[in-house]
Amino acid sequence: MDTKYGKLSNVTVEVGLEGYIDKIFKILPMKEEQCPTLPMYIQSLIRELIGNSTLMEGLLYEKEFLSLAGTLENLISNDIKFEEFRSDVFKSISIVKKMKKNLGENNGSL
Repeated sequence: MDTKYGKLSNVTVEVGLEGYIDKIFKILPMKEEQCPTLPMYIQSLIRELIGNSTLMEGLLYEKEFLSLAGTLENLISNDIKFEEFRSDVFKSISIVKKMKKNLGENNGSL
C-alpha cells in the first residue's frame, strides 16, 4: 500500500488491521468493568485511525472508514444501552474486517 512516506507491504497492513480488531474488542471488557479511562481509550483509537488514514492513502478512500470512526465515536456516549454498545463494538469489528477484505482485493492479497 502506498503511504506518504513510501510503500508498506501487504503483510504490514494486514497485521495493522488485525491489531485494530483486538483494540476494538478490548472495549467490551473495559465497559463491563466500568473502566474510567474507556472514553480516553476510544478517543485515542479514533485519533490513531484518523492518523493512519492520512498516512495510508488507501484507507482515506475506504467508504467504511467514516462508518467506523462514527460508530466508535458513538461508543463514548454514556446514554447508550449495553446491548447497543456491544452490538456497535461487533459492528466496528465487522467494518475493519470488510476494510481488510477490500484492501486485499484492491492490492493483490491481504
